[in-house]
Amino acid sequence: METAPARSAIAVEEVLFTGGPTYSENGTYYVPHPASINYTADPSPEVDKAWDDLTWGRYIILTEQEARDAFEEQYGDIQQFWSPSRGGYISGFDMFHTLHCLDRIRQRFYPEYYVYEDLYVHRVHHLHCLEQIRQYIMCSGDMTPVPTKYNALRKHSYVDSDVKHTCRNFGMLRNWLSERFNGSLAVSPICPGATKPEMGSTSCVLDE
Repeated sequence: METAPARSAIAVEEVLFTGGPTYSENGTYYVPHPASINYTADPSPEVDKAWDDLTWGRYIILTEQEARDAFEEQYGDIQQFWSPSRGGYISGFDMFHTLHCLDRIRQRFYPEYYVYEDLYVHRVHHLHCLEQIRQYIMCSGDMTPVPTKYNALRKHSYVDSDVKHTCRNFGMLRNWLSERFNGSLAVSPICPGATKPEMGSTSCVLDE
């Protein structure tokens, strides 16, 4: 069930996907239309920032009523979602969680760059991410037709995935999340007497 406050940020648009590989006349496999931001380049601070820009601030404070509307029917007691350090009911949104999971799978390709201390915990996390992505794709049920092209030189067909899709406007949803995290739409934390809101009103910190 989607949260009511985010519905004002939902708009539909047509998006031409990019990044699909094809074959040149001499049989070279290449990508004719790469994405404007290269999320799949070799790891670097720039690539990490590109992914971080997609998902930063993905856990926001909900009002008590928003938490009840979202979670009370399934979970009953919503107090389990209260964060003392954040001073509120904390929630993320599934698209941003799934993007985070996709980034974690990307990092698995570069174990020499992304080094994890507890390999078991991170393996469980990555397997969860695979399962999350599987369910997310099956839930969305995108039935956009994707053609296949025959390559006479290689004598087989391949998928041309650079086709138009009907999508939700990601920029609008990303802007809404930013505003809910620490902008004009942010819910102020409710902090204990000995604490105060941190700058940006996203958490509580101890007075010094």
